[in-house]
Amino acid sequence: MALPARREAPSLDVTALVRRHQAGLIRFLRVLGCDARQAEELAHDVFVEVLQRPFADEDPRATAAYLRTVARHRWWKVKRRDGRLTTASLDALEAAFVADCGEDGGDAFVEALRGCIEGLEARSRALVLACYQDGESRAALAARFAMSEDGIKSWLRRVRAALRLCVERKVER
Repeated sequence: MALPARREAPSLDVTALVRRHQAGLIRFLRVLGCDARQAEELAHDVFVEVLQRPFADEDPRATAAYLRTVARHRWWKVKRRDGRLTTASLDALEAAFVADCGEDGGDAFVEALRGCIEGLEARSRALVLACYQDGESRAALAARFAMSEDGIKSWLRRVRAALRLCVERKVER
């Protein structure tokens, strides 16, 4: 009796795979509740895991779904220990991510957001960048813009609302 022929693992361009899916995978992990450091570490672990079991990267949507599944299971293992995450909540988060981010892992939203930020009035753009890019506290922003902390909070709320509308308009096109 002859043994079946051994199947060769499909050739995989690892660099292209990571470049194409890393940002979307990190965004997905952030949606699930990971902080930035955890998301990067888990994304790295996901790529290491999937590359140990070669697969065919023929359809980017299928590959993204596979990577999300592996990431979801890894996050579930982390969170299961503290009992604060249910499979139902993970299902809902993943469904929302897929519905909003579609095939590109959120790249269209990020690009739209960048364009919307560029379109803001200079002071509002400076506020958004100082707050979300540089991580300045409300107290520091209040001093910088000569306003109260409550004024900064209200201003940020209005700017976020305007950005949300702008992004929604750009993405729906």
